[in-house]
Amino acid sequence: MYLLKQLSSNEKKKDRMELYEKCTTGWILKEGYWVTGAQSFYQLLSQYPFQLNYAILQINQPYRNLLYHFYPHLKIMLDKEAVIKEFEKRVGITRCFYEEVAVSLQSVMQGATGDIRLFIYDFYHLSSPKDAFMFYENWQLQLNLKEKSVISFVRFMEYYLEEILNYFEMSNCLP
Repeated sequence: MYLLKQLSSNEKKKDRMELYEKCTTGWILKEGYWVTGAQSFYQLLSQYPFQLNYAILQINQPYRNLLYHFYPHLKIMLDKEAVIKEFEKRVGITRCFYEEVAVSLQSVMQGATGDIRLFIYDFYHLSSPKDAFMFYENWQLQLNLKEKSVISFVRFMEYYLEEILNYFEMSNCLP
């Protein structure tokens, strides 16, 4: 059983890919590769015919599409931190918001609906794909769909929903 993990991109437009193999004690790093875009990633996948079962990706549509091309039954998960950053970018969360979060958490824990900006933090505290999907569906009912930032994130979620929900299935077995 193999897992491919994309680490964050660096400033030289290179992406680090790490190949892990599952053993009885967990995941063991087998090899690391540098790729410089979709063409380089394609060459890597076509030269090294590893039998991938799982992949953890940053938000990168070309890499995602190539993996599905080579491995149609692959289970891809989007990196949790990448999804949170995308949410913050699209919804417009600033650093001072984190201070507001600390004040708001108590009301959210007591069942208040809270600020829509808290969605992603509450979302990743759920334990199953079903719970996460229901939470996401309920969150959408509270939205003002006239806000472009909210629409932008909902479109993002809909496009990557399967890969985002895979986090809840795979989070216990990650390297």
